[in-house]
Amino acid sequence: MAYNCIDPPAVGGAGEYYIHDWDVCGVNHAYPDPGVEWEGCVCYPPPVGGAAAPGTPAYYHPIAPARVLDTRDGTGGYRGRLGYGCKISVRVTGVGGVPAVSVSAVVFNATIAEPSRNSYLTVYPSDVGLPTASNVNFTAGQIVPNLVTGRVGSDGRVNVYNASGQTQVIFDVVGWYINTPGDPPSAPSPTPTPEASGYGFYHPLPPQRIMDTRSGLGWGGKVGHNGNATVTVRGRGGVPASGVTAVALNTTVTEPTAGSYLTVYPSDASKPVASNLNFGPGQTVPNLVIVGVGADGKVNVYNAVGQVHVIFDVVGWYGGAGGGLLFHSLPPARIVDTRLGLGSGQLGHNRSAGISVTAVGGVPASAKGVVLNATVTEGTGASYITIWPSDATRPTASSLNFAPGQTVANLVMVKVPPNGSVNVYNAVGQVHLVWDVVGYFE
Repeated sequence: MAYNCIDPPAVGGAGEYYIHDWDVCGVNHAYPDPGVEWEGCVCYPPPVGGAAAPGTPAYYHPIAPARVLDTRDGTGGYRGRLGYGCKISVRVTGVGGVPAVSVSAVVFNATIAEPSRNSYLTVYPSDVGLPTASNVNFTAGQIVPNLVTGRVGSDGRVNVYNASGQTQVIFDVVGWYINTPGDPPSAPSPTPTPEASGYGFYHPLPPQRIMDTRSGLGWGGKVGHNGNATVTVRGRGGVPASGVTAVALNTTVTEPTAGSYLTVYPSDASKPVASNLNFGPGQTVPNLVIVGVGADGKVNVYNAVGQVHVIFDVVGWYGGAGGGLLFHSLPPARIVDTRLGLGSGQLGHNRSAGISVTAVGGVPASAKGVVLNATVTEGTGASYITIWPSDATRPTASSLNFAPGQTVANLVMVKVPPNGSVNVYNAVGQVHLVWDVVGYFE
């Protein structure tokens, strides 16, 4: 019997339990009777695969956000909530402006909605086994986004695995990595002479705050209901005044008056059907945003409902070759889990720790930047963590914000100094750290 994971057949009698052949996960699965409560299915994913070689050096190509998966309406070929223990294989090349071939990794905002239970999603290449890693962590009823840099399988797809309950899944693609240079940046006339080596090189920076509406930095006051803020990102925080195709911003919302979402997009593009951050009233929520820069050096920030403060901490920019780095994708690999003694111990109140991020998880000792999904869990207080290069002063910036007991994930792009380590600071209470590396810059 063949059917997909998120639409099981309506068979059987009340209270009965069934086992059927599973032709996607590859083994039998079981689920409760649909008339009582079905949780999608219990399908057993393939075993963890062996180590895969790093991806070839790749250049970044930003695009305006485009929705390529939405299980609420069938966009991307799947309709209905993803069940527990299940995976779907989602095409991320040849859609949304991403080329059909030669793409090594895709960058997209992954959002979950309508989850029935506490769970997590893992996004991984379609041609490797399920790794010990996670990308989005959530509790029942939440809407949670997180940026994902996902290595692409040989068939142009990524797998999405849900650990528990049922959840809707949404992907908004914002760019891709490929082995050919990118186009020159948008710029007013006269356009600067293009660099011979092309564009798409990454230039990491120590985090620096360039927008904080609470103090009027970059924009004065909250972003209002159905409102836009236009923010200058070129020529600030270490980003040069020209030659910039995209910027990486750790974006945080705080003190929202209503449940809403933010969309960040180039100032010279139309507002897309996409979101970068989703949040409830009173929440403080972070998410990394990689966004193309408009010809005027600015990006737009749209807020749908209510009023909210917005904070930008710039962590890097994309442009020409001078001092820039190329990206090497990796299948996700866990390099820190303080619950298990991997890395430092539980991080204490107003404490910092140095953690090595090279020569682990497939990252070479020569790496000059890493991309990792950083998760905090079991925090004892409302706090934030900051991750920064170990040879720099701790910046006025945050990487993740969390409440007591929350499990929160955020993608982090951090410059790596010659000693191969980065620092992490926790402001309040104690918290466990879990880091999954997904690539590096060299």
